[in-house]
Amino acid sequence: MKKTLLFAGLLLGTMFAGNAQTTTIFEENFELNTALTGWTLRNLDGLTPNGNYATVFGTNAWAVVTWNSEPGNKVASTTSWFNPAGQANRWLITPQITLPANSQIQVAFKAKSGDSDPTYQDGYSLLVSTTGTNAADFTNVIYNTASEANTWQNRSYSLSQFAGQNIYIAWRNNNNDKNLLSIDDVAVLAMTTASTDDFLASKFTVFPNPANDVVNVANNGNVLVDAIAINDINGRTVKTVKLDAVSEAQVNIADLNSGVYFMNITTNEGVATKKIIKK
Repeated sequence: MKKTLLFAGLLLGTMFAGNAQTTTIFEENFELNTALTGWTLRNLDGLTPNGNYATVFGTNAWAVVTWNSEPGNKVASTTSWFNPAGQANRWLITPQITLPANSQIQVAFKAKSGDSDPTYQDGYSLLVSTTGTNAADFTNVIYNTASEANTWQNRSYSLSQFAGQNIYIAWRNNNNDKNLLSIDDVAVLAMTTASTDDFLASKFTVFPNPANDVVNVANNGNVLVDAIAINDINGRTVKTVKLDAVSEAQVNIADLNSGVYFMNITTNEGVATKKIIKK
């Protein structure tokens, strides 16, 4: 199917199991923030959008748009359809968000592509930075898809590994000669886990501790580990390890300076924190 231009003219699902109370740390539905005030936009491709998209986006990486297919609804959109054709490199970055410690945290949003033909359905990368808003700062890839559906998809991903830190979240369109990508109803939600932290942490053993090179992580409760992040005493993340629902893991800390660190273990039951010492 030939690409067609769209002309300008969430209910959030259950984020955490059970009836736990959640706190909204950040939210944006773009209805009142049509200028994307506070957000950072980065147009790193410098290409010219095709047809009427040139009027919609101009030189902006993203723009708040009301499309004829959804009258009255404002969304943040971007394009990868250029004249001449080329690869997009367009970033939409949240303001700095302060995440509470001792919490399970998720980012939720809606996303969809702007073309019914799968050939032209834009994908995106979801990334996190703990340092700044330059493209090179976004070293944590939370999610990546080459093609998003043409109907609104409710997406939610864990940010628990960044609990207690200041972060930025970015959506990056790096598609080549596709069409349109939109997001809406962004929210960052947290559920405090202080009451269960000690219980979950008690299931884990980290050894040797103190350690020179490698710390072993094991548990006695069949808890599945998805990620491990090590923070220094100032709350800065100095190492992250992505895992795939494992019950045991090894973390190499040979490159860390001597001192006290906090190991945040993200699991299917929450986040456990263990203090470790590097000799």
